[in-house]
Amino acid sequence: MTINLLSAIPFSLLYILLSALPARSQDVTSIALNPPQVFSFNTSASPSTAFFSLPPSSSQTFISLSLCSASAPPGRRTTLYLSNSTSVQFPTSDSHLPPAQSIRINDGAASFRFDKSDDGIFIGVTTTDAGEWELGVSGEDAGFFHDVQPPVFIWEDSDSTHSLLRRATNFTSDTPPQDDMLRPLVLKTGVVPDFLSGSVCAVRRANVATSGGQGEGNWTMFVGAGNRTVLGAGRRVEWFGDQLQGGTNYTFWEFEQTGTDGSAILSGPSYFVTKQSSNCFLPPPNHPLLEICPSLTYSIPAPSNLPTGVTLESFFVPILQKSLTNFNLTLSTFPCNNRSISEGTYSFISTCSDCFAAYRLWLCSIVLPRCTDLPGSFSPPFNSSGFIPNDTLSVFPRTDPPSSRTPFFAPDALPQGATSPFPYGEILPCDANCQRVGATCPPFMGWQCPLKDVTREAGYAPFQKVFSLEADGTKGVEEGVRGPEGLGERGSDRWGNVFCNAVGSDIILAMQIGAAARTLVPSFLVLLVSLAVGALYDL
Repeated sequence: MTINLLSAIPFSLLYILLSALPARSQDVTSIALNPPQVFSFNTSASPSTAFFSLPPSSSQTFISLSLCSASAPPGRRTTLYLSNSTSVQFPTSDSHLPPAQSIRINDGAASFRFDKSDDGIFIGVTTTDAGEWELGVSGEDAGFFHDVQPPVFIWEDSDSTHSLLRRATNFTSDTPPQDDMLRPLVLKTGVVPDFLSGSVCAVRRANVATSGGQGEGNWTMFVGAGNRTVLGAGRRVEWFGDQLQGGTNYTFWEFEQTGTDGSAILSGPSYFVTKQSSNCFLPPPNHPLLEICPSLTYSIPAPSNLPTGVTLESFFVPILQKSLTNFNLTLSTFPCNNRSISEGTYSFISTCSDCFAAYRLWLCSIVLPRCTDLPGSFSPPFNSSGFIPNDTLSVFPRTDPPSSRTPFFAPDALPQGATSPFPYGEILPCDANCQRVGATCPPFMGWQCPLKDVTREAGYAPFQKVFSLEADGTKGVEEGVRGPEGLGERGSDRWGNVFCNAVGSDIILAMQIGAAARTLVPSFLVLLVSLAVGALYDL
């Protein structure tokens, strides 16, 4: 039987919430829909199918399927079948392909857009799983009812009770765009099963059921905080969260309710884990340390119970200021303002300002080590799945103050009453932080970095390739760094694993390589540039 929507549905927007009752293959449940009524039924594990039809249209039609619940990873348990031909009005697995087609369900969601439909659209949803699902159908004015987008937030770091997230893009206007000011939705990992983490319906229900619709933690928005311009022009929106639980895995999305009928935009998911130890401190975006190190978006070792008048920055700022002053003095001896070879310029791409910025980024990552839990006491959210090997996580235990980057935090060196952060784990700086200084500064400075497999591994760690997690938990398409589509390596991934402290150097490299690839120059020059940059960062 067919549910005919020809006369009953306003084509600007239709929202259907239903599920098929247990049925034999030849016995299909028929439900008469009269919007704005909403139908909701639980499916059993018996095979069941529901069919729908839509009228012909010369404009776009958006169809989305969202699983509200499921007893196991959907896989082929639930399938969306579509047809735009009258020759296949009941599309199922038995239909001829084409004109019928099956739409794969990823993370609990599936969607498809028809640009036009001369013969109408025919929909079949088959399932052998117990649970509920939603079907959304809308016209071109409304877009997808369940609009699933890539992640828009990037996790920077966490300590035991705080976390820092930022928007993936900067803005250049006086005020951030309205969409940029949407707060992240943060839930404990597992509240929404991984195989439903892309489902608008599942995330919506879990949010209401577990946190009353507010999510976990208390989040404060900072705009343009710390003059963080290291990743390009403009400013960015950051969210600093507190009141989180230590040693806990969290999943976060952007969830924007677009209508009172349940329609929404879901961007994500991404993941992070809070630290178990309180020896690490995540400075908020308005911390004084960011005035000298705007790239400080990660946790650092910090003593607790400092006496009145003694601040955390008083331990680091004198070292940073002295090094920056001396470097700037040396750099100033070069004619930085010359812009031609005859006048002594050293690059048509980099300037002395770029050189100083690269040096400051490197220096901050050295003087301010990235703090984490000691090896063996922490568990990244998805490390146990096998697609991120343990040996790619470069964490050095810091138990002996004299051999660390923070000897001034030794118990006998601190003011009376202060508690030393030792022992703690350190995530090594990315080697690209050092290499970028040599790539952007004048050759006369003679900048050198440790060599791979010689001395590099004692103080630096390399980028790692990052992957997206497919429905079956295997390695999938690279999601990583070189260009918006992602092709490459980086210092961390969206699953909460950190391989080295990149402080933005991975994104900078991605932007530079992506820009070179998009430049309209002969292909052999693009190849030479790519090989040269690749060789430089592989030393």
